[in-house]
Amino acid sequence: MLEKRWLSTKEACWYTSLSRNTLYKLLKEEKITAKKAGRKLLWDRYSIDEFLESETDEDRKVKRILESLR
Repeated sequence: MLEKRWLSTKEACWYTSLSRNTLYKLLKEEKITAKKAGRKLLWDRYSIDEFLESETDEDRKVKRILESLR
């Protein structure tokens, strides 16, 4: 399943363990990319991987704590 490059929103949330709102925020900040396919948005797994690899462990811990407080 995760060999494909373009992920649905549900798949991208599962893949990253991030909320839908966080994915959209990262897209708006141009930290990850996506493309429109009709009415749906498809998330670029390569872009997501690149973003996740660029974060430090401390960054991820802080983000998960903030997510849990919302």
